[in-house]
Amino acid sequence: MKNLDIVRKDSLGPVKTAPKIFTPSPEVPARQVLRPRYKLRALVAAVFLIALVVGGLYIFLPQATITVKARTEPVARDFEIRVDQNTITASSADMTVPGKIIEREVSGQKQYASTGTRNIGKTASGFVSIYNFSKSTLILKAQTTVLTANGRKYFFTQDATGIRPTARIGLEDEEIDETSLAAPVPLVAAAAGEEYNLPAGTRLEIQNEAFGAQPQKLYAVAGEGISGGTTRIAKLVTQNDLDTAYQALASELLDQTRAELTKDDPGARVLDNAFTSQILEQQSQTAVGTETASFEVSGRVKIRALAYDEKDVRKIIFEMIKRLLPEQKILLENSATVDASFLSLSLDQAAGTLSAHFQGTIVYRLDREELREKVRGKTTEEIREIMLSKPEIDSLEVQFSPFWVKSAPKLRPKIKIVTAD
Repeated sequence: MKNLDIVRKDSLGPVKTAPKIFTPSPEVPARQVLRPRYKLRALVAAVFLIALVVGGLYIFLPQATITVKARTEPVARDFEIRVDQNTITASSADMTVPGKIIEREVSGQKQYASTGTRNIGKTASGFVSIYNFSKSTLILKAQTTVLTANGRKYFFTQDATGIRPTARIGLEDEEIDETSLAAPVPLVAAAAGEEYNLPAGTRLEIQNEAFGAQPQKLYAVAGEGISGGTTRIAKLVTQNDLDTAYQALASELLDQTRAELTKDDPGARVLDNAFTSQILEQQSQTAVGTETASFEVSGRVKIRALAYDEKDVRKIIFEMIKRLLPEQKILLENSATVDASFLSLSLDQAAGTLSAHFQGTIVYRLDREELREKVRGKTTEEIREIMLSKPEIDSLEVQFSPFWVKSAPKLRPKIKIVTAD
């Protein structure tokens, strides 16, 4: 039976032995044995992560912003447009727009400033002695005699009669004999004002209807001076003031009608030469010549006008301009202006021909996708050369980011094309 317990090695094949279990010696801890392997794995992972970040930054971070200013051109055209009450809709084919007759009665009143002036100061007066070197005794009527000094006129307040020839004393110096002079004659200035005051000894020339003007033979001298003249200016109403005020009020009533019309219909337009105004009533409580700084006028006016919608005119003009433009050009509608006036007008027929002058700007259309494709991977100099060779581009500015980027990215979404105004 003992032989049964004996197993032959060669009959059973190689004997499998259990794996050895590593048991660190008490002198070497397990974590120190495994640390080199973990360090290697961490290093590989860090290198991979850095490479991934750098690659991502290289691919996704670079950007290009290209600000492009498209070339613009001015455009101007003149059109004749028919405004007709019988037209229903605006038509660029027929160059017609609807019109409508407006009739309104408006009234109002307003204060206006007086422009006339009057010196209400005092008038200068005094006495003069008359020197008569003619050989006749003279009579100078107050109504037919004018005296002048410094360009200003004076008048006698009474007739100067019995003016004998003035005598002289001596043969050499010919001194005047004061006893031969007639009594001084009173005179008054032609108007109020301090500028009419004259000092004593001032010579005045005399012009008489019968004697004429002979300054060597007949003149006057202010004995004690001419004084008392003062200046005080007062505003007064003139006929021109009233006429101007009536016209201004009528114009303001028209503007008031336009404002009301615009409020009711924002697009309606009434031109200066597209209306008639009939003055039904105008008056002022202030008479011509009244001394006042301001005055009031009132009036009632009937206005009849042919109006049209300005949006209709702009619409058909824009359609005509766009029809003539090539595909690569765009009309800037917001900045366009249209100045219009009627060449002919018939309010009875409620129609007229409008002359419209259009001024605007066209800008070239930019194909952003085409531009992105052309500048991929190009440097600033290459981009400028490519862009400025195109007739539709006026100027541009190129910016790369981050700072180390020297050329546009390869990816088109990373290239931004901005249009400058």
